[in-house]
Parts: sequence; C-alpha cells; structure tokens
Amino acid sequence: MRLINCQLLNIRLHSDFSMKFAPGSTLIGGSNETGKSTLIEALHKALFLKASATGSPVESLRSRIHLGHPTVQLTFEAGNEIYT
Repeated sequence: MRLINCQLLNIRLHSDFSMKFAPGSTLIGGSNETGKSTLIEALHKALFLKASATGSPVESLRSRIHLGHPTVQLTFEAGNEIYT
C-alpha cells in the first residue's frame, strides 16, 4: 500500500489541511504545537477505524476552534487500484 494524499477538515488546529505523499518517503516536520502528531493520529484512525465510527475516537479529533464534523479523506494505492 502507498499513501497518495490526505485532507483533514475540522480536526483540532486544522480547518482545511491537504498533503501529498512522495512516492518514496515523506518527512513530516515543524515547530511544536503545529499539528504533526494530530496528522499522524488522524491518518491512523482513518486507516484502522470503520468509516462509520462514532464516539470518543471521533470526538478526540474534533476541533475546538473550527466548526463542523471532523473529516479525514485519504487516497491510497493498493494492488494497482486507487482508493479514497
């Protein structure tokens, strides 16, 4: 499996954040409190929770400053097929 891109909407500090992943490897860096760990946690939940998940796993991603439902959209390639 290869990650292609992701978009975070209304997740903690991120109102609308998009990121493309390099074909080889991608380095995520930045200053403290800029959302690096939030990005990793959101990716983890998108990959390993059911799309219909509710409750504390979803609520833990909810932004206190941006209104709306927390949403993670992930595009990846697996077995020569692309999924979103």
